Amino acid sequence: MPGFRDHSLYKGHQVFLYKRAQIFVADLWGAFKGQNYGEFHDINSITIFADYIVPAVLRELGILKYGSNLSCSIDSNSEIVPGSEEEVEIRACSIYAVEKMRDLIGKKFGKQVGTSEPVSPDTFISHANAPAFSVGQMVFYLQIDIH
Repeated sequence: MPGFRDHSLYKGHQVFLYKRAQIFVADLWGAFKGQNYGEFHDINSITIFADYIVPAVLRELGILKYGSNLSCSIDSNSEIVPGSEEEVEIRACSIYAVEKMRDLIGKKFGKQVGTSEPVSPDTFISHANAPAFSVGQMVFYLQIDIH
């Protein structure tokens, strides 16, 4: 399906991120509570959904750092062209960073994060009682969900 074809050409290589496909699977899993149509034995293999919020949060937390040109573009609200090298790098690095965070949290606390359910932005950013911070005019709430 064309809407699920989330791929770009990056330095001569096809890069597949499949954000919408992963959201679809996570939504099925959630709607059916992991049963029937929502039963996926590998649901924990879904990565963070690489959207625009996750990189903004990771940057604000100091987890992602951009070069000066990219930082200036983002800070001046310039569009990052979909499929551009910058956009692919931001999305891929966001996925990598969250996977590393998940691994480190698991090692520190002896528990796996996101092993029984999909890792979504809401797993890390949610709930009004969690610590809050803002990026521009948007306020985000941080919650790390450890199972």
